[in-house]
Amino acid sequence: MNGPSSFPPKTRSSRRTIPISASLAEVFKRLRPQNCEPERLVFATPKGTPLNPKNLYNRQLAPACDVIELPRVSWHSFRHTHATLLHDAGESLKTAQSLLGHSDLETTLGVYTHAIPDSQRRAVERVAGVLDPVDSTPYWKELRGDG
Repeated sequence: MNGPSSFPPKTRSSRRTIPISASLAEVFKRLRPQNCEPERLVFATPKGTPLNPKNLYNRQLAPACDVIELPRVSWHSFRHTHATLLHDAGESLKTAQSLLGHSDLETTLGVYTHAIPDSQRRAVERVAGVLDPVDSTPYWKELRGDG
């Protein structure tokens, strides 16, 4: 049978409602033809069946990476990116866990959440800001050559 059940989720708990931003909802509204059934897929084959993730990767995503001369990414890498950006934006680990559908918090933190170099630099600068009184003494200014 072709249709949404052609690509079933990994677990029963994987079938869930996932919130999207208001701006993304507007994009989807513009993509959906007016007066179409709500169940109709936004992205589908010409026959109206779900796109095959492997075909989409081979025909669209991988070639796009090649054209812009960036390393190829997988669909799964977008999950890692989402978890990392949620963490960097200050969202709770429980929120990320829920959005990603993980049963184990350790999976969300240990596998999907990665450090961002710019965030590491900002963190170091914030710590330096806490220590600023030491850094602003005449001795430190003289060592830096600006005193």
